[in-house]
This record gives sequence, structure tokens and C-alpha cells, in this order.
Amino acid sequence: MAERGPIGRRSIPNELRPGRRHPFRYSGEAYQAIGLPITVTCQTKVRKRVLVEATAEIVIGTLEDAARRRDARLLAYCAMPDHLHFAIDLAAHDDPPRLLRYFKGEASRRVNVAWGSPGRFRRQRSYWDTFADDLPGLLEAIEYIMENPVRWGLCEAPEDWPYSADLTND
Repeated sequence: MAERGPIGRRSIPNELRPGRRHPFRYSGEAYQAIGLPITVTCQTKVRKRVLVEATAEIVIGTLEDAARRRDARLLAYCAMPDHLHFAIDLAAHDDPPRLLRYFKGEASRRVNVAWGSPGRFRRQRSYWDTFADDLPGLLEAIEYIMENPVRWGLCEAPEDWPYSADLTND
């Protein structure tokens, strides 16, 4: 991860903030100017619990492909049955809306092909994102991502969940 300054959501000037209330979204230029890693949460449509087994593997593979395609560094991810968390350090020329648009569209296409049912796999249109203000904040966010299946009672330890990975030591 590149050396970055301690800039966070609280210190973003109002003129860089869009008019939407929730989920909060910056302009593409603001993401590029801020240049910090982000954590993202996106959900399946009406929180259907379909991100398991082969479907989870397809979605994770698509996320990894999207990161490679956009020259981003995927730091961690966890596919839960009805949502996906990930931390990513974007390339200097990229922004989350562009990455997420590609990832979500391609994941839906791949899952629908695998299911043999065009249009059946649905995801929420929007997503939530948060800047990691500094290295301790990023590590805390990754720990939260990795502990999610344990909090849900899906496994005893984070390393037992097959649809997650902490890639910061790779």
C-alpha cells in the first residue's frame, strides 16, 4: 500500500460531497484526490442468501478479476451469504463507482450464466464505502471483515470460512 496522509471522511470539503444522503458517495475526482484505501459493502437483492458455494466462488473470482483489470490491490474480502465486504487500494486513475459498476455487472452476468437463468441473480444497485484513514484504521477494518462469519455464527475462527481472505501479507 502506498504511503498516504491521514485524510478521512470528516475532512472532505463539502463541495466534493454529492447531494445523496445514504449510501454516501463522493465524486470520482474526490476519490482520486483522497487516494486512500477503501472498504466496500454490497448486498444481494433483498438480502437473499445466495452467496454460498459455487456462487460465492464466482463472485470472489470476479472481484479478483475486477481488481486486476483496474490495477487495484485487493487487500481483503469476505463473501457472506447475503453480502460482500472487501478492502481495496485503488489505482491512482480509478474510483469506486467505475470499479463497482464493472464488478457488479460482470458478477451478475457470470452467476446468471452458471445458473442457466439470465436475470435471476440480482444485487442491490448501490453499496457502502468508507475510507481507511490510516494504517491502524485499515487493519481494524480488515479485522472486522475477516471476523464477520464468526460474528454470524457461521464458523469458529475466521480462517475456517472458505469465502474470505486477508491478502495484506501476500
